[in-house]
Amino acid sequence: MQINKEIKYRDLPKAIQQHLHVFASFQTKQIIGGFTFILLNFSLFPLLVPFTYLYAALTVPLIIIINLWSIYLLFRSPYTIQVHVFLFLGMLSIVAAWAYTVAVQKYAYIILNVQGPLFLFLTVGIQVVLIVVMYLYYKGKMLNLDGQRNIKQPSKLTYILYGAGPALGYIFYHQVAKQSEMAMLMALLGVFYMFALVFSYTSVKFIHKYLFMRANSHLVKLEKPLKKSKQHHIEVK
Repeated sequence: MQINKEIKYRDLPKAIQQHLHVFASFQTKQIIGGFTFILLNFSLFPLLVPFTYLYAALTVPLIIIINLWSIYLLFRSPYTIQVHVFLFLGMLSIVAAWAYTVAVQKYAYIILNVQGPLFLFLTVGIQVVLIVVMYLYYKGKMLNLDGQRNIKQPSKLTYILYGAGPALGYIFYHQVAKQSEMAMLMALLGVFYMFALVFSYTSVKFIHKYLFMRANSHLVKLEKPLKKSKQHHIEVK
């Protein structure tokens, strides 16, 4: 994971340069707040309604820990957590992926009465495959110092599907979900599973980015505060 220290930043492929970038200081706390108080805490709705002790016990303590961690970071100077924030987002993504996965299984088992292990194995299996594929992708991408020649780029169809997803969901809601309570519950389950997949992906992305930046701290360009600001000890940690 460590790049030869004789290689200069300007000689690295653009993809690797981007993987070494930090957030702008004015964005850091917005990102922390948005990921925590909106995206993560939204999972409390399916986890607590209807309330079941087992599902709450499996997830709520972890969500509380992430919330406390985020509050701590919000009181820190954004210049002192420029790399640490990626560790936070990686761990938050792991907890969020777990929370939404549990929410999916809860809705499927308790509300939709999906019995048997097939649904569990299928949904979790897809997540595991996604995590492995994304890990191998980032591992290969960051070792490809000659550019993007050996890394397969996402096709145009992939971007079209990403863009069409929300539109198709909107159409489904208006044409189908409003006509059936069961369809509405299935749509909610689909939304929760989408969040589980997204956070499975971001967990790999941010954890790998944090470890990659730590291993190549000599190439990380940290944002420095204005001269009038008195900041203490800014480092990659």
